[in-house]
Amino acid sequence: MSMVRVALANVRIPGCPEESVDLATSAVAEAGRRGAAVVCFPECFIPGYRWSPTSGAPPDPAFLERAWADVADAAKAARVTVILGTERIVNDVLLATALVIRRDGSIAGFQDKVQIDPSEEITYGQGSERRLFQDGSLTFGVAICHEGWRYPETVRWAGWLPLKHTSAATRSALSSVVTTKISRSISSQTNFAVMMRQSISP
Repeated sequence: MSMVRVALANVRIPGCPEESVDLATSAVAEAGRRGAAVVCFPECFIPGYRWSPTSGAPPDPAFLERAWADVADAAKAARVTVILGTERIVNDVLLATALVIRRDGSIAGFQDKVQIDPSEEITYGQGSERRLFQDGSLTFGVAICHEGWRYPETVRWAGWLPLKHTSAATRSALSSVVTTKISRSISSQTNFAVMMRQSISP
């Protein structure tokens, strides 16, 4: 079974959307320098997690497109797969999502957050499906924040090990500012990333 080095983007909470892009591209470059194959960011890191419906600037699709392009350029330069916590608007609904960027800078797609925490329902809409991503020989899925520990079906569907096998890692994740868990499934050779919310509000 081959090993995959995963970088955890344990970066400070950005002060504004523009800073979130600067921090993200710098973290991608650092991950590449340290030999990581994958780097995973906190939930909604770009433009910043919305702690309330009125926090932060209004959703800006044009800004997001530019930000994603900048991070994609960084991924290509660093040769690193990126799992970027971000947001997007679909049918006039704001979704918390993870943008997956391949190491060649191409866009693999989005995993929208399907299981919304009750505290988020006034801010974010609910995604509708789960998917797998592939970059070279690496196949993986993404679960965002409490999807991965409160709703085990969000990871079991792809053949991941039952959540009880990663409970210690999950407890550790919940106590940190941000972490991710990549675990290999014995049954399907599928990896899963669990993206956690930054735990300290500004």
